[in-house]
Amino acid sequence: MHSLIIDPDLCIGCGLCVEICPKVFELREEKVWLIKPKVFALTERRAVARNTEACAICDCELVIDSCPVAAISYEPAGAAGSRPGIKAGGSG
Repeated sequence: MHSLIIDPDLCIGCGLCVEICPKVFELREEKVWLIKPKVFALTERRAVARNTEACAICDCELVIDSCPVAAISYEPAGAAGSRPGIKAGGSG
């Protein structure tokens, strides 16, 4: 199961992800938030909301590809230790 991630520093609140997956995302305070995040982790640069169940009810690839500022990404299952905010299969 993937871990869906939102970077609130990058999010511009356009709402495309909410339109695509309203059961997973919501607009709050001009930013997109995960509904029922499982983890809210603080990294050295930002706060990152994660939800490991989101991709079971949402087309994560479509949402990630639709975000105009690349604020949404995911880590594949078993990718412990990989850096948040990196698309699966991406480099960097």
